[in-house]
Amino acid sequence: MATDVQNPTDQSLTSLVGGIVTDVQSLLDHQIKLTRHEIQTDIRHFREAASVVALGGLLAFLGLIPLVFALAYLIFALAPSIPLWACFALVGLPLTAVGGLIAWQGMKKVETIKPLDQSAQAVQETVQWKTDPNQK
Repeated sequence: MATDVQNPTDQSLTSLVGGIVTDVQSLLDHQIKLTRHEIQTDIRHFREAASVVALGGLLAFLGLIPLVFALAYLIFALAPSIPLWACFALVGLPLTAVGGLIAWQGMKKVETIKPLDQSAQAVQETVQWKTDPNQK
């Protein structure tokens, strides 16, 4: 602590090394607590975002069902020579293709998320500093 000021000549090498080891352990403990807090915060934010996305997706899906039927029947009414199954295929195929493309892009984006990069790097630097005393 700042109040434990001692004369440098009164300190032994053993007490200095012991103090350094204590400080490093304290630093590692703080970094572990920070990492744990960061993980909990990331999980909470992800849960909140995922629930909103899920609710929006569900409502959009439920609204899309009658629209798909209506569009297929509209095509059939405008072009009665096309069989009804083909009208549904004309509506369903593009929707499936676009939905699959969007889902693929979303999965690519999820793969790029690295939520603990900063914390892991800080712990790695501390461990490296602890194991390599010549590094400044």
